[in-house]
Amino acid sequence: MGRKLSFIATLSMLLGGVLGLSCSDEKSDPPDTTKSPDTTTSPDTTTNDGYPSGPYGVEEGTVIANLELTNPDGSAFFLEDLYQDPNAKLLLVSTSAGWCTACIEEQPTLQAKYEQYKDKGLVVMVSLFETIDYEPATAKLAEDWKTYYELDFLVVADIDFVFADYYNTDLTPMNMFVDLETMTILQIGTGWDESVANAILESQL
Repeated sequence: MGRKLSFIATLSMLLGGVLGLSCSDEKSDPPDTTKSPDTTTSPDTTTNDGYPSGPYGVEEGTVIANLELTNPDGSAFFLEDLYQDPNAKLLLVSTSAGWCTACIEEQPTLQAKYEQYKDKGLVVMVSLFETIDYEPATAKLAEDWKTYYELDFLVVADIDFVFADYYNTDLTPMNMFVDLETMTILQIGTGWDESVANAILESQL
């Protein structure tokens, strides 16, 4: 654990001269689906038995709360589900929206990284927070996004946009790496930077 936490400081120095691609209000042509199954969500600080105790934070080096998101079938998804998976070691979360061109362009890269590192314990998750019309994401949008972009990894709907607390949303997409053995946030960045991502993947897996 000490090695992983100390890695955060080294990575912060690397990020000092790096700028990632992001988008604000550009529109593209992803699935435009707004209907979803009837489902509810609970506060993003929910803590279930077996999940690391707080205090929780939203910055690098802190433990991420047991956030609740929504699966494509409308069921609830908790970060605890990944924490309890003995084969999962590192989580890469990418926030996305239907209007975000940079997010859409990132999907093939995320799929490639997943295929390359999944056997070593990498979990990739796209978290959708808005439709192309700037409406809150739905379970149906998550389902269509996964199909449209032919993704083999997790795609969820962030209906309440709980990840908004972790970055400047004007710079979407956010890419966050989380150590699934401790649920510690290792790195938060906006846009995709290949060198930073590779450094984390090679160091942690």
